[in-house]
Amino acid sequence: MTFFSAQKQLITIWFIWTMLLVIFIGYHLLFGILIPVDNEVMTWFAKYLVSIFSLIIASTFFSREIFKEELASKIYYYLALGTSVLYLIFITVVLVVVPRTEHLTKQKYIDKLDSSGLILNFLLPILTGVLGYFFYQNRSKTS
Repeated sequence: MTFFSAQKQLITIWFIWTMLLVIFIGYHLLFGILIPVDNEVMTWFAKYLVSIFSLIIASTFFSREIFKEELASKIYYYLALGTSVLYLIFITVVLVVVPRTEHLTKQKYIDKLDSSGLILNFLLPILTGVLGYFFYQNRSKTS
């Protein structure tokens, strides 16, 4: 597997999954379902997805010669893929499933977002480190 194909798969997963979540949130904000908590939801969404999404998109600006190289080790690709999917599943559950499982008041929903944010604050540096190492490990091999 080349670095480019592995990177393309990660970017595709992040882009499609994030766009589906943006469409879901946009639909609910547009039709008034999340109006009482729209600022909190958008702030929470941006806090936990924008930084990782920008890392994923910024990684596409490597020099072309690195794209043709084979991966130095596939284990880092699988770690990056696994942690990305785990992270995205957790965010999806918080945004999609939690509000539907019980009747939540505005304050209870904000409390759920805050409590899930504690777990994401733990997962975010791990995910950033794994993705960062995956994107830069081939560069260090060629230097």
